[in-house]
Amino acid sequence: MEEVYKNLNIFLVEVIGFPNHCSLDCSYCDWEKQSFSPLTELELVRVRRHLQAALIFIRRHYPNTQVIEYSGGEPYVHPKVVELVLEIFKDYWVRVNTNGLHIDETALEALKAHGRVYLALSLDGHTLEANSYRVRSQKQLDRIIEGLKNALEAKIPVALLCTIHDRNIDGFVYFVDWLEQNWLSEIKQGRLMMAAHRMSSYGRPHPFPSPAQKQRMGEAMAGSSSPVILPIREHYEAMWDDDSPCTIYRWAASMHFLGNSLATAGRFTSFRCGMRGVAPIGEFALDQEMEWDSFSRAASLSVQMDFSFYRCRCFVDWRAFDLIFSGVIPMERAKKWFLPLQDQRVQQWVRDYQKSDS
Repeated sequence: MEEVYKNLNIFLVEVIGFPNHCSLDCSYCDWEKQSFSPLTELELVRVRRHLQAALIFIRRHYPNTQVIEYSGGEPYVHPKVVELVLEIFKDYWVRVNTNGLHIDETALEALKAHGRVYLALSLDGHTLEANSYRVRSQKQLDRIIEGLKNALEAKIPVALLCTIHDRNIDGFVYFVDWLEQNWLSEIKQGRLMMAAHRMSSYGRPHPFPSPAQKQRMGEAMAGSSSPVILPIREHYEAMWDDDSPCTIYRWAASMHFLGNSLATAGRFTSFRCGMRGVAPIGEFALDQEMEWDSFSRAASLSVQMDFSFYRCRCFVDWRAFDLIFSGVIPMERAKKWFLPLQDQRVQQWVRDYQKSDS
């Protein structure tokens, strides 16, 4: 075997399982949707095998990983797969990205039993208008909010994923007020946080806020004393700045199992920045260990390339963590903002990363 590529500075490995299966049809989502089909017992056996191989792969190539981000599509379209992720990645923080429609008692019990897990729950506001690009009815929105409430009551940390667009930007300050009115204690404990992110395009037209709307939001954020905003105020200050530096690609890795590959061939695609899907490293098969050598060669070459060539323009919620890791947002403030940052292992990773990056 050739020399193994290792990146000790990887904090997060993004695992995308079933990108074509979702229970919503958000108009600003760029994923191509496919009809849902249930997994057979044989496919679930393959999912387990591929996730176990992914665990070995991650330990080999990214030994200091702290967080496994599992997303889709909608992960809870296949709840047994989420349970397998929690079982196999039991020694990591696991972030489950969800639209919030399926947070039932069974899901909460599995999340709570893991102990180092949080939900990244999409919610564009507390009104139907704010969520009108995502949900079809007040009943759906009520169901999502009920899932949020139940998760917090079960002591499961929640990171709200709020996409800023033309229909919710003017009501964003009222959304923040609503969160404080309902869950101030959870916000102050770091159990509920939000790093809102702006709408970004992968090549399709999207409902971007107007310049006047951006200006009004910027002014509102600058004057905000909210415990939702203040701990990461630098994140909101940078939201509309295309030239603000982003170094997510330095501390995040990706394994995108396209289509049903997690349940079939076990092939995944990796990128320098999986958040944006740019700078592809290549496509590899977990079932064939010889291809792990191919990954090592490709990844070693990839990190030697100048990433600035890609000029990414997205602004995701992970930009807040990027500001924390780079020292712009002090760790003493950040760990009060979100519970996982109070983990001693996470704090040690941040210290080591900052030393290596200095």
